[in-house]
Amino acid sequence: MKLIKHTYTEFTDGYLHRTPIDPKTNKRYLRLLKTLEEAKKEAIRIRCGGITKVKNGYKLREGKTIMPSPCGEQSIILKIKC
Repeated sequence: MKLIKHTYTEFTDGYLHRTPIDPKTNKRYLRLLKTLEEAKKEAIRIRCGGITKVKNGYKLREGKTIMPSPCGEQSIILKIKC
């Protein structure tokens, strides 16, 4: 398995737009992930924009622009280094 160099921004108030497509299934990635570590692994695997922390866990998101959240969500942006 090829090692992918990556970093994340710090958690920022707001959410990231759109649900990403899982390249394995070619369908939207709708899973709610329980831990940040699990979310980070999946984010790298599907190369999504980042992770949004929601009430019950973490969701992978396609967007890279943090939008204001009326629900108190927080997000981090994944930065993959080529």
